[in-house]
Amino acid sequence: MKKIFALILCVFMLIPVFSSCSRPPEYAEIESRFRELVEASYQINQLFFGEGLPTYERVYDPRSTTDVFKDTETNTNYYYYEVTDPVKGRVIAFRSSYLDPFSYVQVLTKPDEDRELYYKHPTEKAYCYLLTDYTEPTYEFFYDEEDPADYDYVRYDQEIQSISQIKAMAEQVYSGEYLAGIYDSLFVGTVGAADSVSGLSARYMEYTDEEGSVSLMESNTFKPLITERRIYDFTTAEIVKPANKKFVTIEIDSYLESTPDRIQKVRLSMLLQDGQWMLDSATY
Repeated sequence: MKKIFALILCVFMLIPVFSSCSRPPEYAEIESRFRELVEASYQINQLFFGEGLPTYERVYDPRSTTDVFKDTETNTNYYYYEVTDPVKGRVIAFRSSYLDPFSYVQVLTKPDEDRELYYKHPTEKAYCYLLTDYTEPTYEFFYDEEDPADYDYVRYDQEIQSISQIKAMAEQVYSGEYLAGIYDSLFVGTVGAADSVSGLSARYMEYTDEEGSVSLMESNTFKPLITERRIYDFTTAEIVKPANKKFVTIEIDSYLESTPDRIQKVRLSMLLQDGQWMLDSATY
């Protein structure tokens, strides 16, 4: 009987020990790390769910479409291409010899009585007027027909130029478990389960051109899921269930930048990974 009583007593004495082993940290113990991660998450959220990275405007080099028109009256070949001018609209560049500079005419759908007609378009109802001292619009970058139509090149002056760089930044903020759930949709894409269900293309891809150069490209069909930051009031944060020594749920007041008067209580989670706390849920 004494042995049984001693055994029961030992069990009750061990309960606090086991409980303390699984006890979650106090919020004060992880507050600075929590603040740090939330602030760092804004940039990752922008890359994953927001506007993404700056890309080059989708513009093609007009000279790549140079064609030849033969004037049967003068028996002269004219080499020409079209320019879309943001001010003058449709402009045609032309010359009769590769040794000559291009001349330019503005193409209008109606005659301009104040200008001398240069020529009437031979195949369509349009009127062309000579432009003197004209300078074509300049662009930093031209696409070509071989480039993927649904992706734009990330600007070369950006610090981020590869998927591995994006992942390295994200893995300083979010847990591996959280990122594993979204990496495929961001960098691989998903395939529909049936022929009638189309797959979703990846947000980012690394494209190798014919010369072997690798460039980071971003989907131009992706619709941003977020357009502004969610601001958090850290003075309201508290740890709630579920929580243990390796996982915590934090309840905290928040609001969107555009509506600071609309306070919303949200829950964020953190995971202890390799001895360091990481965000385990999105902060948008």
